Amino acid sequence: MSGPPGDEMRTISKRTGKKGFTLVELMVALVVASIVLYGVYMLYEKSSSAFRVQNQIADLVQSLRFGAEHLKRDMARAGFQSTTNSETDPAVCFNEAAMPLLGLIIRRDGEIDPIDSTVWNPGANPNILPTSVAMLGDFWSRGAFITGRVSGSQVELNRGYYYDPGDDGVLDSAAFPSDDVLEYWFREHRMLRLVTQSGQEMYYRIQSFSPDGGGPAGTWPVVTLNQAVPIAFDGTGCGVEGEGTGLLVNPVGYVRYRIARDVRPEAPDGKYDLVREELDPDTLDPVPRTMLVISEYAVDLHFYDFIFDDGTRLQPSLTRISAVDAWLDSTSVSGAGGEGRLGWSVGPEPDRLRSLTMKLSVRTPTEDPNNPHRLRTGRFAPLETFMVDPLRDGSARVRSAATRVMLNNFQSRQTFF
Repeated sequence: MSGPPGDEMRTISKRTGKKGFTLVELMVALVVASIVLYGVYMLYEKSSSAFRVQNQIADLVQSLRFGAEHLKRDMARAGFQSTTNSETDPAVCFNEAAMPLLGLIIRRDGEIDPIDSTVWNPGANPNILPTSVAMLGDFWSRGAFITGRVSGSQVELNRGYYYDPGDDGVLDSAAFPSDDVLEYWFREHRMLRLVTQSGQEMYYRIQSFSPDGGGPAGTWPVVTLNQAVPIAFDGTGCGVEGEGTGLLVNPVGYVRYRIARDVRPEAPDGKYDLVREELDPDTLDPVPRTMLVISEYAVDLHFYDFIFDDGTRLQPSLTRISAVDAWLDSTSVSGAGGEGRLGWSVGPEPDRLRSLTMKLSVRTPTEDPNNPHRLRTGRFAPLETFMVDPLRDGSARVRSAATRVMLNNFQSRQTFF
């Protein structure tokens, strides 16, 4: 028998009734959820920022290492198959260039290009004075060619022989460089080093190159010089004997490393790069269309701790000129007018240089607001940051690499007694 109707209705109401959250409970839940989401976002932001910074530093270190190794490799080859100082080298009997041929030249970047090579924002980035280094040598062929004949201003290259320093002997004609490679090596703005039968060296400006036209069948390459090579009838003069067959020749030229501003319209403000360019031996001006970017976002390059040999071949006497004692402000190394031991106009003595230390600094492309700017306190103090935009917080990170470079080719061509 069922109960009263009122009890049945109450039972149904309990089974179907709904209970919700109050307004206070909803607000508390929203606040807790917001805190959790904010924490997750901050964690993500910190992780993402750290990831970006690490990627930038990794790219920075890679660019720095590439630039430093590239520069060190070329500096180690300075003087290779060329002269270190044509004014004091007794082996050099002729130099067609308007200036002496010098194995190494140090110079301020601001003197080379005062408009585009000044330091960006120097007020916020003090004590930065980039310098350049120009070097003379054979940076291209890395070997030597044998002449088939020297006739007037034309030098024929025998396709059957090519000396490679990486091998013990003479390579056969199958290993002779291709015509495209030869055309690049013997370019007009470079010089030809010709070693005579008596061991004397002659340096001529290259006028043109042809991949054929010489030799018995007209298939040998021909290098045309700006003037005719003289004939030495008695074997003692500065010239070639007979038809000039079997002489060693190779291309020689200047390359220079410096910090240069990226002047492209799309380049960001304050972007400077470490560049490599070739120089005209007559003027030491850059040759058009030879500039290569080695390391992007470079900010400083300088050299210090120069070691000179002021003795003789039998009694060497090493002299150290440190960065603190005599830097580029002193003409003992290199002055603004080109004077100095590593200058180019008055009293250059690169042939006595034995080693030096180079230091390259590269920055990240963007500034980090969490990286406070720290001013460089001195020319040789650590360079830790670089400020591109003074209106923005933070600064770009900087990494530097220093290395000692031994100039072994200069030592091997020591000519003073």
